[in-house]
Parts: sequence; C-alpha cells; structure tokens
Amino acid sequence: MKNPLLTSLSRSRLAKTLALNLALGALFSQAVQGAVDVVYVTSYTGASITPNPPFLKVAGTSYSPAGSGSFSMAPGLVTRAKTVYGWSSDLVFKVTPTLAVPGAIYKIETSHTSATTSTDVRVTLSSPDGDLTASCTNTSAFDAAHGQNGTTVPWAWQTIGYITNYTGVTAPAITFTVVSGTLGPTSSSARFYFDAFRFTEENPCSGVAADINVVGPLTNNQDYVNVTGVTAGATQISVFADASPTPIGQLTTGIVAGANQVPLTTPLAQGQLIKATQTFNGCSGTKAGGGIVGSGGNSPITAYLSCYSNSAFAGPVGVNTTTGLSTSHTIKGSGLSNGSNSAPTGGAPLTPSSCWQTITFLPTDPRETLNNGFQVTDPNRYSALDGLIFSISITAPDSGPYDLYIDQIKNGDVVIEDFESYPVGSTNTFAAPNTATLPAASSAYIAGGVNSSIISTANAFDGTKSCRIRWQFADADTARWARIPSATTGKRNPQIDNSKPVTIRYLMMPVGEVTNKLHFTSVPAARYTLLTNSAVTWNVAAAGEGGFTYLWKLDGNDIPGETLSSYTKSNVQLGDTGTYSVTVTGLDGGGCAATHESRLIVVDTVPVLTSAVVTTNITLSWSGPFTLQSATVIPNGTWTDLSTNTGFTQAISKTGNRFYRLKP
Repeated sequence: MKNPLLTSLSRSRLAKTLALNLALGALFSQAVQGAVDVVYVTSYTGASITPNPPFLKVAGTSYSPAGSGSFSMAPGLVTRAKTVYGWSSDLVFKVTPTLAVPGAIYKIETSHTSATTSTDVRVTLSSPDGDLTASCTNTSAFDAAHGQNGTTVPWAWQTIGYITNYTGVTAPAITFTVVSGTLGPTSSSARFYFDAFRFTEENPCSGVAADINVVGPLTNNQDYVNVTGVTAGATQISVFADASPTPIGQLTTGIVAGANQVPLTTPLAQGQLIKATQTFNGCSGTKAGGGIVGSGGNSPITAYLSCYSNSAFAGPVGVNTTTGLSTSHTIKGSGLSNGSNSAPTGGAPLTPSSCWQTITFLPTDPRETLNNGFQVTDPNRYSALDGLIFSISITAPDSGPYDLYIDQIKNGDVVIEDFESYPVGSTNTFAAPNTATLPAASSAYIAGGVNSSIISTANAFDGTKSCRIRWQFADADTARWARIPSATTGKRNPQIDNSKPVTIRYLMMPVGEVTNKLHFTSVPAARYTLLTNSAVTWNVAAAGEGGFTYLWKLDGNDIPGETLSSYTKSNVQLGDTGTYSVTVTGLDGGGCAATHESRLIVVDTVPVLTSAVVTTNITLSWSGPFTLQSATVIPNGTWTDLSTNTGFTQAISKTGNRFYRLKP
C-alpha cells in the first residue's frame, strides 16, 4: 500500500527529505524509533489568550474570545476558559510550535466547534521555515462541516496537511490566511474559529522497510549475527548492540530475501541486547528482533520432569497414552520463580561436563502444578510422561545457547526409551522446546533460532543414538524455562509406575567439546530370568578417552574380586535374585564414570499357566513370583498387567482375541 504522506510530498522536497534522513543518520532515526513527538497549541491557555509564540493574531479587524463551552476538547487537550474566533475576511493568524525533532516532518491538525461556524470559509497556510503539502492550500478544515459539538458529534482532530521543516528548524512559523468564504457580517454568525492545533511527528519511511528478526545463536565473542525476514531488494542490514546508534556490523552485498548472516566488526559481548534493521528503498526499519547474548553455551541449568496425572491410567510401564492428558505436575518442583507460569524452582542441577550425568526422579520427590506452583501428590499407580523441563540456573543465570543430549530413560528396571529404533534426524520422541502452549514461546526462548529436538548419533550413553535438544533463552531472567514435550507421534506420553524411580542420562558438554569421554558401546540385557542351577554372563564394552576400570556390584554392594569387563555367575540360586551393576571409570583424569544395571530373577520352577472356562468366564492360575499380562494382538500388541497373585478370573470377550502370558 502506498504511503499517503510520500505521495503528498513534492518530488523535489521528497528528495530533500530522504537526503536529510540519510545525512542526519542516527539522530533522525533515533527520534523516529523512540516516542513520537506531539505538540499542542491552543489560542487560549487557562483564562488568558496564549502569547506569541506560539499564538499571534497578525491581521483582521473583527475577532473576539468565545465563551465557555465553545472550545474543543479533542483527545490530548486540557480545559481552558475560552477560545478565539473572527468574522472579517481579512483575518490572518500565526502559530509557532516548539517541536522536538529538528528538520522533521509533522502532521498539522485542527479541532473546533461547528456552532455558528462559516459553511464555506477557506484558509491557506504558508511558512518560511518548511515546505507544506498541497492540502494546506485553500483548505476546508475550518468550515462547519469539519467542526464538532462534543455531544452528538464527538470532539476530534481534522487533518490539514504536513510540514517538512528545513534543516535545523524546530519552531516553524506557520501563517493561516483566510482566502475565501462567507464570514460575518456580525459576530454572531459565519465565524472562523481559531481554537486548537496538534503537531505530530511523522516518518516518511513508516512501513517502507519491514522489521527483521535476530535469531540465535548469540554467544560471547561471536563475530556474526543471523537475521531473518529480510525483504527482497534490501540494500543494507545493520546490527546494533544495546542502545548505541552505531552499528557493530553491516551487510551491503549479497543480501537475499529471508535469512542472512551479517559479519560483525565488533564481536558480541555477554549481556548485550542485539537488534537489527534493514534498508529498503532508501528507508531504514525500526530496530527489532532483539535477543540477549549468552556466555557461549551450556552454562549450568536446572532439570525437572513433567508428568500427567489421571486415575484412568492403568499401565503397563512404557505404554503410549493419547487421552486423559490434561492435569500435569512437575517432579522436583518446589515453587515458581516469579508467579503463575514462570519457571519452577528446586529441580536437579546440571553443570557442563564431558561425562554423562544421571538424574533420578524419586517417588518421594516434591511435585507441583505447572501453572501455579501448588504442591500436589499423585495418588495414582501410574502417570504419563509429559516432557522434560529446564530452567535457568538461579546461581549462574545465562541465556545460553544450550546444546544437550538425553538417553536411556528408565522407570525402575524398565527402559522406556533408548532412541535406538528411530532414524537419525527423527522428531518422533520429543518435540522442539516450547512448541506446545505452555510456556508461551515468545516469552521463553528466541523463536526462529537453533531450536530443535532430533535423534542424533553424535553422542550416546549406550548404543549409537540419543536425543539432541538445542535452544536459547530470550534473556537470562530466571523466570525463563523451556519445556520439551512428548511428541505426538512415535513414543507418545509413555506411562510411568509412580512407585518406582525414573532415571534419565544427560550430556551437557562444555563449550568447544563435541564428544563425551565415556560411554557404553555394548551392554547386557536389562533383565534376565533363569532357573536355579543355571549360569549367566554379563559383558560390557566402553569407549572414550584412556583406559577403564570396572567394578561389579549386587544390590549396591561390591562383589569381591570382580573388576573385569565381564562377570559370570554360575549355579544361580533363589538368593542370587537382585540388581547387578557395573561401574566403569575412565583413567584419563576426566573423572567420568558410567553405571549399567541388569536385573536377575531366579526361579526354581518353570512357570505353568493353566486355564479353565466356567460359563462366560475364564480362570487362570499359576505358581511363582510372576505377573499375569494380556494383549489383544501379538506379537506387536500392548501387554497390560492384570494380576500379581496366583489366580485371575476374567469375562470372556464375545469379539476378537485375547492372549495371556506370565512376566517375571
């Protein structure tokens, strides 16, 4: 859409205006981008006629003050005792406003009563201090049709035209001369009211150059800035730090529509607010799209786990959940940093390290609601995983950017997710930070930057894959937080047994490091069920820097003499049931250690499941420490826990199939 101000200016004056805009540079644009200058002039101030400047009657033999109630109260005006009107055809008035921006363009408006006003008076404006638009010649803005009464017609401002002040001018003298129309012949009719005026600073470039966005990463000592939203045909992109009018970087060649990278002459410094503008058709846009520069990535951060609560959740562990996902709470959350929907407090600290870190979310950990911080308990056996939550560290606040990996999410001894079954680049496990409605994306991180959650082979705790999550907060305010929700495809909101801990492996490396110093390449199964007198061997293989030591344990107690990468248990007995673990420690001095656990269950009889049909019910029985499960489809169906007793009765379904099995 065309700018009406630009089309109303003369070609020569427009050229002068644009030249002035470019010449004044930072001074002019600074005023445009800040608060707009608005100046009011009234013929009366309080109970007295306004002196010169800004108001003066230059000529005219017939003018008088009008009584109370005849003055305008258009928006922005203050109450005064009277106003001025005239009824002779030789009237000339002058207004000299004091403006804030030298050489700028101002819109000129007036407001007056319609009562006893001339229906056809015409007025021409002139000034030695600036150029006036054509609408200022022979204007009808002072006739009755452009007046109001404040009751049936509300007080309002009527545009006369625009003045482009000459260089350095802040107080243009503007003369208003009656040029035609019927006035008088007495003071009681066909008046010319000279009441109130408003001068509003205008920007001839308004809307010409669209705002652009600064996107992450923004890190200390970075020598470039990425921007998006650049208009095709833009001739310059400028990057600014904080309130300085001097750019720290510019791009003038090779500019393309959309995303561009701007080289910097001065590197970024932590804590700076970075904004950018583009120049298009000789006009610069406003400084927009700001973000706060972080330390360089992966500063300390705090981790939480978010879960949905619903009495209808019935397990088993790991089963997908698609309904009942409405009431959520944060595990390890003990409050909110700054009121409703702000970051949780409490949590588990994560610090930069080349070692994988393990956070355990216990059944006894505090829980709070996501939006108001109320402490809650979950009385239900099962909950459903909502997502991962991270907040800025209170002791070391930083905007980032953050780049971390998660792997091997376990509930008790059940691995809920190890990410091995997904292709590289998949987004089917967790969505990108804050892509859900809570918290609002615009207030929690820099949208449009590096903000992703994908399957990666760059690092893994065991196996070859993990989930890599990247984002940057908008600033270092400790009210900021990121929520990485469960994706709507793939493993969706897996259910969790609330009576057992949830463990998650995290890797958040220091800046400059890209590979962890210790991880497993091969591990035993998470569970073994054996008959008495059988044998089992556990083997692990580790990779990283330097050599490794191994320590095997049973239920947390050292197994004497077992310090190799494998451990064999022969002639197992019922008393050998328990959790076997191996801790691998690197010898490179980095202090990394990783532990893998495997559950062994020893039984003295082979489980036998028997069934009997009585009328419309089926009764199943068995012996030993087993859990009865059922499914409607095999082999890829979902198995549901039914009973841990040694007997169970269920009505026979008249449609479809149902399969049963015993789980140790």
